[in-house]
Amino acid sequence: MSNELEAFFGLPQEVKFCKKCVMSNQRPMSEVEFKHSIDTKKRTMNFDENGVCDACNTAEIKENIDWDQREKELITLLDKYRKTDGSYDCLVPGSGGKDSAFQSHISFDPHMAPHSLYRLWLQKLQKLVKCRRIR
Repeated sequence: MSNELEAFFGLPQEVKFCKKCVMSNQRPMSEVEFKHSIDTKKRTMNFDENGVCDACNTAEIKENIDWDQREKELITLLDKYRKTDGSYDCLVPGSGGKDSAFQSHISFDPHMAPHSLYRLWLQKLQKLVKCRRIR
């Protein structure tokens, strides 16, 4: 009898862990559900030559960014497109999910005056609920 464990769902047979965190190669990357089956080989977390996962490497890069300088650069760029007549500076599309809601929220910071499709959708939904068209 073999001591090797059987791998399921297309995951690698050898289990590896990141040297800095608890991530393993048993966590598959996002997949389009209808394009894979139980026999499809899955892409999993990548590790560099030192055994550190991509998430830890990205976090380390972010720690070394001068965020104050990046914000100044962003404001300088946005100033080129800022309106002075009180109209909207840009259009922010959104689905209403958590990512687009955050995107809409953060763009209302003092940086821009966006016209948010997410906020318009939310206002219309609230009006429909108030009119009892949706329960």
